[in-house]
Amino acid sequence: MMNETRENLSDVDAGILAERVNYRCSNPDCRSYTPGPDTFKYKSLVAGTPVRISPDGNDNKNVENFVWLCSKCVDHDKTLTANQLMEWKSSAEAFAFKELCNGGVKALPKTVHNIPHTRNLFFTGRKTVIQKLSAKLAEGERVALIQPAGGMGKTGLAVEYVYANSGDYSIIWWIESETESQLDEGFKGLAEEIGIAGVGGLKSKEITRAVLQWLSEHGDWLLVFDNAEKPEDLAGYLPPVEKGAVIITSRNPAFATKATRVSVEPLTLDESVEYLVARTGRMGDEKIARLLAGELSGLPLALELAGVYISCEGTGFDTYLELYRGNWIKIMEHDEPGDFRKTIATVWLTSFKRAQKESDVVADIMNLFAFFHSENIPEWMLTICADLMPKKLAAAIRDGSRFGGAIEPLTRLALIHVCATEEERRFSVHPMVQTVTLDWMKKSRVKYAKNAVLMMEKVFTYNQNNFTARPIYASLLPHVISVATHAKRLNVSYDKAWILFNRAARFMLTRGEVGEAKHLLTKALAVAESEYGRDHENVANCLNSLGSLLLSEGDHHGAEIYFRRALKIVTSLFNEESPLIAILLNNLGLTLQATGDLDGAKKNYQLALQVDRRVYGENHALVAIRLNNLGSILKAEGDLDGAKKNYTRALAIDTGVYGAEHPKIAIRLNNLAFVLKAQGDLDGARVEYRRALEIDRKVFGKDHPKVAVRLNNLGSVLKAQGDLEGARECASSALDIYRKRHGENHPSAKLVLNNLTILESMIKEGEPSSL
Repeated sequence: MMNETRENLSDVDAGILAERVNYRCSNPDCRSYTPGPDTFKYKSLVAGTPVRISPDGNDNKNVENFVWLCSKCVDHDKTLTANQLMEWKSSAEAFAFKELCNGGVKALPKTVHNIPHTRNLFFTGRKTVIQKLSAKLAEGERVALIQPAGGMGKTGLAVEYVYANSGDYSIIWWIESETESQLDEGFKGLAEEIGIAGVGGLKSKEITRAVLQWLSEHGDWLLVFDNAEKPEDLAGYLPPVEKGAVIITSRNPAFATKATRVSVEPLTLDESVEYLVARTGRMGDEKIARLLAGELSGLPLALELAGVYISCEGTGFDTYLELYRGNWIKIMEHDEPGDFRKTIATVWLTSFKRAQKESDVVADIMNLFAFFHSENIPEWMLTICADLMPKKLAAAIRDGSRFGGAIEPLTRLALIHVCATEEERRFSVHPMVQTVTLDWMKKSRVKYAKNAVLMMEKVFTYNQNNFTARPIYASLLPHVISVATHAKRLNVSYDKAWILFNRAARFMLTRGEVGEAKHLLTKALAVAESEYGRDHENVANCLNSLGSLLLSEGDHHGAEIYFRRALKIVTSLFNEESPLIAILLNNLGLTLQATGDLDGAKKNYQLALQVDRRVYGENHALVAIRLNNLGSILKAEGDLDGAKKNYTRALAIDTGVYGAEHPKIAIRLNNLAFVLKAQGDLDGARVEYRRALEIDRKVFGKDHPKVAVRLNNLGSVLKAQGDLEGARECASSALDIYRKRHGENHPSAKLVLNNLTILESMIKEGEPSSL
């Protein structure tokens, strides 16, 4: 469809085509500015070109038969129909005309942003709300856009403000805010964009602190926290607004205590009519449009779905109104809750029934998507999990073209949206569309909930040692939580739901998201106890995870209670060959060691080591962990030879398991070097500390706090050897890292500064420089 481009259109006509869309790509999911290079360092060249809408068109030199697309979208999807391309063209040209008439500029500002939503080309009304929003932000206040019910358009209002005022900001960052994980992912993305080094190796809270510090030192930024649920959820994430601006969108009126409230109400009748006329291009039917607008209650989502339907299907307002009223009766019989939800459900049903005429798997897709998180449902996940879906949908996905034939009407009618990159396609569904879909399916909810749970169990096989897969786990995490929560609410798939909660929580713990991890683990325990009783292996697994969390928080007493209860359950169920027994013995040993009970810790480590050797043999990674932990006890007891033997053996095992460049190897080397130094083998300690340093530099980057730790340790050996210049170089580099990451007043920065001051004094006094 897009093979022949500007070779059939003159340069003059190509320029006219570009001007008619204000030099922007006509793809509504792109809208890139296209005249040439963007000088901002984070951007790249985006060129534009005319693309023939219909290869069979008779007039190949008329701008009316061409659509303007950027270089990224010119080969975006060769399955697009001529009607879709014409819709892109007319919408883009209509918006450009409206924008320029209202004083819009031709060039988009050079702004760093991650805005996940395209601008609504037909945004209408709400001038007073936008003026109030702009005024309050200009006064240095945080603003909370609060709506009483779903579908009112709070997010759309924030999107319009962002696009209309993007020239005022050098950075605009959109942060999905329903969960702690989404908040942390948003801050991580911003950290990478603004150049905070070593992000991949930092805990989430460390990243957040670093970003907040950066924002406090730089200006002209805007953060949008979208769909926040409770004010306390944003504690620790909200930056001061002296140098920037913050918008919060929520349905919770409690945010009025944390920010200036700007209420988002339905559109007025006149605004609704204006939107429908602009969206459909039907200028002469305003009387019927007024009747339809009145029944749609001014809800932007309902108006959007209705407008898209009328525009794409070529129906009149009167025809659509008749369809709507017929489906309203069906919704009323279905006993949907709430007037607003009934309105949206009726519009949804009208579009849904139309899409069903084109594919027999449309219902399967909508029903399944209702259980996932609303954003970024990856197509690759559907492909991998086809065997876990309803048979017709599985066959369509394997067919490919048949699946595309089902997706096309759903996207055309705006029931789902598609975002495509070079790597993958992802789908999104408005949360209110998901809600009314769940309301409608009723009896089939259990079936689709089970499908979704099985899919997430298959793809979210969390392994804490698989560092390369962590970005994939992070992208799937919102779907895992959403699916497991639905399963718990519907009382289905309990045998899988607790696993999903448990895996999600374990992943969160590796990122330092303790609060939400504890919340999910508590859910997992409740689900497991309800399904299996209090003395089941799955309950013991949940208790172990909760104990590990409390141990990480320093609650040693609470952790010990959980570990001992879990150990009692497991020992009553299994013999000493159970791997879970070794895990619990080891974790109990860690807890006892933290409280100073070295004898108790040593006994538990030895028992755990015996179990793992019997179960896994001598060369397993778990055996290395037990040897390492036992070595730490021997070191604390003063048995340096015993500690060295254990550390050396653990190092050999892990090298065989992970290779020589894994972060675990750096940990083993560091522990071994400490013992060597204590034994007086300074040369040996220096070698191992250097090896650990080089591994962490390769894995985490040269400016990561882990690297600072290695530098500090290496410097201590160099100092002991008399190489004061080398020790000073290590201390100086470590101090630079801590200052960049944590500031001057961080305890680690102060400690290293003190060491550096002593070294400089020793050098100045002329003590030996090196041996």
